[in-house]
Amino acid sequence: MFTLVSTSVVKLTPQIAEEFATMKACPGERRFKEGRVFFLKARLDEGRFHSPRWSYTTLEGVKLRGNGQHSSLMLAELSDPEWLEKVNGMQVIVDEYICDSQDDLPELFAQFDPMDSVRSDLDLCRSHAGIHDDLKSVAGSNLVACVNGIAAFQHEFYEADRSDRPKADARARLIHDNREFIKWCSPLIGVRYMRLVGVVAAMHACFVKDVQAADIFWSHV
Repeated sequence: MFTLVSTSVVKLTPQIAEEFATMKACPGERRFKEGRVFFLKARLDEGRFHSPRWSYTTLEGVKLRGNGQHSSLMLAELSDPEWLEKVNGMQVIVDEYICDSQDDLPELFAQFDPMDSVRSDLDLCRSHAGIHDDLKSVAGSNLVACVNGIAAFQHEFYEADRSDRPKADARARLIHDNREFIKWCSPLIGVRYMRLVGVVAAMHACFVKDVQAADIFWSHV
């Protein structure tokens, strides 16, 4: 089994970022993806990167990184001016574990960022819509369909699985500037085929062009 030995909060420095970025990884650590580093760097540039939580374990006297691969590498690659401007004063939570055997390493890895606890597109949309009284009665599935359709129209893609579409949090933020469309669209997309990305994108294109004509046409679809 694995055991948590200590949790410490320390100043985030180039040295500790370099230590975790170059630390030997637990066997089977998820594949490195440059896109994850770009995503974290973008959040840092936007001022939305929060203090990270990293972990390591000791097995047979060897330190192995359990969590923090992408964030530590992103920070380790920053220039000195970026550290002073964007990271100065930030802290990092460091968890130290001990594993009894190799069999415990995948169990430890599974502790971090499990899918069951990840905020979904629906969670994000409900959060953004929740601050607007006039959207509180809109069904969550309709919120998701609306923001996906708006994003598709604005970025000219019409397939739900396109990798170049805006991230989920960016799509959810579209709610604030498109409340009138969402309130108009929601009663019209109660049937599943009406919630397809391409269909809602077309509805949004019509709505932006001529609200009255859109209402006449789409109410008869």
